[in-house]
Amino acid sequence: MDKLHHNAVLVSVHCTKWTHQIADEEASNKLAELVGGEAASFRASKDIGKHPVIKALDKLIGQVGNQIVRKLTLPWNESQKFLVVDLLEKFEGAIRSKNDLMDEYKRELRQVWPQIIEDARRRLGDQFDERLYPDVEEVIEKYSIKYELDVLPNLSDARLSLGADKLEQVKDQVRKATEEKVQGITQAAHDRVLNVLTTLIDGLERHGKKAEGAKRASKFSDNTVDEVTALAEILPSLNVTGDPALVKASNAILSKLRNLDPEELRKNSTKREQAASQAKDIRKDLSDALSAFD
Repeated sequence: MDKLHHNAVLVSVHCTKWTHQIADEEASNKLAELVGGEAASFRASKDIGKHPVIKALDKLIGQVGNQIVRKLTLPWNESQKFLVVDLLEKFEGAIRSKNDLMDEYKRELRQVWPQIIEDARRRLGDQFDERLYPDVEEVIEKYSIKYELDVLPNLSDARLSLGADKLEQVKDQVRKATEEKVQGITQAAHDRVLNVLTTLIDGLERHGKKAEGAKRASKFSDNTVDEVTALAEILPSLNVTGDPALVKASNAILSKLRNLDPEELRKNSTKREQAASQAKDIRKDLSDALSAFD
């Protein structure tokens, strides 16, 4: 396990944003009074920053978790993620791109801030409170995307002022904890593959079918294929333990599912059935391997 510290790092990602959904006690009380209910049973809020650029900033913050952290890292502990060195440059580039886009949105926010306040004055009526609007620079500072890198435990380089027996005991505890975490990230990699394959299969099989109560038939999306393609590109790097089942799944995805064409799949039912069948075979092989391991 000690060699992992050469091939991976731990990363902590911190995202912050301006809180513009504000609880409104006065409005809550009025609502309760209007319907004859208890005030404690109602909670009203108001959006003091309803504007496309605010919405874009909030969405961008969410994308850091969904598009970068979730896809490029594996779980390690509550505050840190496991990031293989092979994906570090990709990770940092993705974060840099989000920060660049955030800077563009911030410049726009400076320009429209007076308009946001005036629109809120109109929208919120007597619930408008100008004291809730700080200087625009304070709002801009609320939006941030930062990360910190740390090294993995290196038992061969442990330097503690302990006796030999106690030092070995500490090393053994750290070693066991690290082994459990490595098992956890391997399981997380398995789960990621299974989830992506299941989403692909469901999308292919539901395409063109109308679920009960639905207004329109289901449509296979490009994003479903994009998820498979993205996984195929990074799965070899995520397989930090060289797990044979993941190697087999990775090779199968690369050879059978990497070049799927979403438009062709939407038009051709035979292609959809073929792709779904291949995905099911890969999923079954991986599931069987996990069952055998358990």
